[in-house]
Amino acid sequence: MTRFSALAALASIVFLSCSESSTNTTPDVDENGITTKGLVVRYKFEGNAVNAFSGGLDGVPVTGVTWVPGRNAAAGKAAHFDGVAGHIYVPNANATRLEPTQAMTISFWINGDRASGKDPWTHIIGKVDNFSDGYLIKWNHDAGTNLDAYLIQGANAGSTPNDRIRLSNSDFIGSWHHLCYVWSMSAMTFTLYVDGVQVSQKMGCIYRGSHSGNKLYIGGQPYDESGSPRLERTIPGSLDDVRIYDRALTIAEIAALAGENKP
Repeated sequence: MTRFSALAALASIVFLSCSESSTNTTPDVDENGITTKGLVVRYKFEGNAVNAFSGGLDGVPVTGVTWVPGRNAAAGKAAHFDGVAGHIYVPNANATRLEPTQAMTISFWINGDRASGKDPWTHIIGKVDNFSDGYLIKWNHDAGTNLDAYLIQGANAGSTPNDRIRLSNSDFIGSWHHLCYVWSMSAMTFTLYVDGVQVSQKMGCIYRGSHSGNKLYIGGQPYDESGSPRLERTIPGSLDDVRIYDRALTIAEIAALAGENKP
């Protein structure tokens, strides 16, 4: 073998090696180019509550959950909750990545049916232990139709949580909107974005992450802060593309989420 042919063979090996490496590289984005870096669960609700991102952490729908058209044709289906008893629970949600200690992002699309239900405090997404530990997003059907999100740690059952942010309007009733909650331990902030725009922020948060080991509930929670049965705390409306990340998404990433299959 000549020196030239030897160099050519070496170059060929390097090229093939690089080609194989690039072929096996998995980008940190989904089918629409949205980031999946730090993504723990994604529920697309395409006729089921399967975690579409990775194996395990599948949800279990309870009677009262049906599958309806999503926010647009490209988005497929969505989960509709009857406002009576329907909800979805994730039985093995004690995964440490669902109990972050440094940062978390909860993203979902919502379309509410009406401004009142059987119970004024319906639960959208929650992972709490008798209201003493965890995180919870509530839709409060009171006179102000408030949307409240809580970071709870060390509070006594029934007491005011450590940190709360509130959205005081009912614009999400009757139309689809994207909501994104971002908590950062390093920045000590808890921030709410609606349709990609920041609308509320709590400063000086001391929350250190959930350690409850409780089930993750979506669309409702079958008990109240004291542990008593309260099936009527399911929301009256639809949810689509629920995502939980174990990191704080950037403003650009949140805007991309809000723009994905926008209605």
